[in-house]
Amino acid sequence: MLVHWLPPCAGKIKLNTDGCWYLSNRKVGFGGIFRDDKGEWILGYYGKPVCKTSLAMISDAQAILSRTQSTLTPIYREANQCANHLARIRAEHEVVSVDKPLSLREFWI
Repeated sequence: MLVHWLPPCAGKIKLNTDGCWYLSNRKVGFGGIFRDDKGEWILGYYGKPVCKTSLAMISDAQAILSRTQSTLTPIYREANQCANHLARIRAEHEVVSVDKPLSLREFWI
């Protein structure tokens, strides 16, 4: 089965997010990317969670979704490689960037 990223409907913006957790060294990170209906980069982010549990993060995400006209749809990791890569960057490094990291090029579709 071929799995790849699909753009949002015309005039819409899609946010893909992901998180990672390395059990071996207890490093964590999250990342996300906003893209338009042509697949163009609008904004990307990554960071380290400040809450202690995944339940707290889920609760925050549900609150945001309820206040916006958004939907939440799970996707395969293969279709979410950019967000996954941003999460891994943050878990592995103490860096902050607002530009598209060059290392995303291999995942860009």
